[in-house]
Order: sequence, then structure tokens, then C-alpha cells
Amino acid sequence: MSLLVEDLRNRRVVRVGVAYVLTTVGLLLTMGMIEAWVGMPDWAVRMVAGAAFVGLPFLLVLIWALEDHGPETRARRRVAPLLGITNRTDRIP
Repeated sequence: MSLLVEDLRNRRVVRVGVAYVLTTVGLLLTMGMIEAWVGMPDWAVRMVAGAAFVGLPFLLVLIWALEDHGPETRARRRVAPLLGITNRTDRIP
């Protein structure tokens, strides 16, 4: 289980997920404040919340699948051992 959590952190899935949730909460709070002022229908906030709820798993799977396959990642894997860069810090010791 710890390998899965470490893999998700290395691929920045956790960071993207937290940013997505915080952005969604901010958007929903803003929509809630201006809902009556703008004259939005009552279901608009619920629709955005539902779309965000449905979209989160797709985003996380997409980030997890595509993060490891970029050209920078492949190049870093080839060069890192030659420079002595560790996987833990991505810095030269």
C-alpha cells in the first residue's frame, strides 16, 4: 500500500487532486454568493458540483496515466543514474 501512495505522490496525482478540489470549492462558493445577484437558476450550483464530482476520478486517472509517459520523464530516467540523482529527491547528492 505504501508503494501505491509513494507512486501517486511521485506522479503528482495527490497535488493535482487537492488543487482540483480546492478550485472546485472556490468556484462553488463564488457561485453561491453571486447566484441570487446574477439570477442563476437554483440547479446551476448543484449541476457544477455534480460535474466536478464526476470529473475528479477521470482527472486523477488521466494524470496518473500521462504523468509517467512524457519525454522529460523518460530522459530523466536515462540521465539520472549517470549523474547520481536519486529517485527520492531528484537532486544531485
